[in-house]
Amino acid sequence: MANAIAFITVTFDSNITKVSWVGWDKHGSDKNTTYETTASGQQIQWAYYDSLSLNDVVSFTVTLNEGYVIDTISINDGEITPTNKTDTTFDSPITYNDGPTSVVITSKKKSFTTLDLSTLNLETGTHTIKVKAKGDGYADSAFSNEVSYIVLPQLEPPTISLNGNLLSSSTVAHATSYDIYCNNTLLATVNTVSISNFDLSGYITTEGSYTIYAIAKATNYKDSPHSNEVTYTVAPTPTGYNLTVVQGNYGGTLGITKADGTTSNVGGNTTVANVVSINTVTYEGYASQSLTPNILIPYTLTEDLTITIYSECFIEGTPITLSNHTYKNVEDITYDDNLLVWDFDKGEFSQAKPLWIMKQKKTIKYNHLVFSDNSELNTVEQHRIFNIEKGMFTYPMTEDTPISTHTLNDKGEIVELVSKEVIEKEVNYYNIITNYHINLFAGHILTSCRLSNIYPIKDFKYVKDNREIIPLEKFDVPKEYYVGLRLGEQPTNINRDNADYHGDNSVEDYVKRLIRDKK
Repeated sequence: MANAIAFITVTFDSNITKVSWVGWDKHGSDKNTTYETTASGQQIQWAYYDSLSLNDVVSFTVTLNEGYVIDTISINDGEITPTNKTDTTFDSPITYNDGPTSVVITSKKKSFTTLDLSTLNLETGTHTIKVKAKGDGYADSAFSNEVSYIVLPQLEPPTISLNGNLLSSSTVAHATSYDIYCNNTLLATVNTVSISNFDLSGYITTEGSYTIYAIAKATNYKDSPHSNEVTYTVAPTPTGYNLTVVQGNYGGTLGITKADGTTSNVGGNTTVANVVSINTVTYEGYASQSLTPNILIPYTLTEDLTITIYSECFIEGTPITLSNHTYKNVEDITYDDNLLVWDFDKGEFSQAKPLWIMKQKKTIKYNHLVFSDNSELNTVEQHRIFNIEKGMFTYPMTEDTPISTHTLNDKGEIVELVSKEVIEKEVNYYNIITNYHINLFAGHILTSCRLSNIYPIKDFKYVKDNREIIPLEKFDVPKEYYVGLRLGEQPTNINRDNADYHGDNSVEDYVKRLIRDKK
């Protein structure tokens, strides 16, 4: 045999860290020499041909990463079959020839048999676990190493409830915290003995429905089963609109709700964004109030809205016609004065004492109305005058009362509105409602408030119907106002047109405001 050197090349994958084997040394004197390589593909000289038998057996040991074992072994491209293969070792017969030996090794993940100990339903406490291997035709193995397995006592499941956005739970014995889940995903952990008014709105903000449950937890206890489930719904966010509030004189305030659910009172000349509804209107105590446009309170916005809050009164110095056809300025009228009025029941002049006189107020502008008989009437914002064409009392500064509208003066003459303008000037103003007839002559012109539109008017007389008179007992108002404002005769449609549209929730509210500002 030729005296030649034997070479070996060992190739392996990344989960193999070292390959070693035992064989002859290079001189052929020691058959138990250990060789190793940590570099895949490295060629190693290890023996002389003439020192070795032609058919020796070499033992290989493979070092692998944790959890990996030998998968495949290829020697000289499969010409040689390994023997005695285990997870980490194998033997290979080697036939020496004139060429080198090639060994290729691959690895795989080690497979384990898993047993879930919780399925054994073991009693609460500490258990020692060890196993034996068994197989047909083989004696049982010795016991494995031992491990300790602790079975913890399990907490009882909590009972949860939902009040709006607020989540609460029962108190679970021994529990020190609770995991709150939303659609099977952990939402939050509460480190208290129970869940109390946990506000979900701060955690869940997207529109939709969500399934909520909770799990009780404690040290040295197994987590509880999950609680009952509740459904939490996030409603779509309503769309709000711009609300512009314009004060007619002292006007008042509007109670509003915004899209985010917050409420506030809005007064002054201002614009508020994101408003969804107007809930209330509060006037500053004027005898007759109105909103323009006429809307029914409460009112839901469907678009941007500009609304003006009006009051109706006479400015200081306005002459009021007395029953004897003499005059007193509005600021000098007392409850003992007999005022000239128009009796729409009979269609003729009559007289009445004031039912109500408003305390003095101030404003920075007023309306100046001129009629064809040279009468002049100065009012604050929208104080109604009798409109013959309409057969009712209407606001003079609106399209309901155009230039050329006809009305009645204190001489019984039909006169025509010839001009109207707004005067910018600070003045004091007042208002008066007469007993039963409600109206009076101011600046020589027949004027009144909304309650004079109790019936349609034709030829200066009420056109009455067979409506049922509402008794005093139905109203929570003093009898003098029930009689003086003819509340029993006010029909439902007039009450809505002249009360709800002007912010009154009831006739009682209207009367309360009169009493509050009574002189």
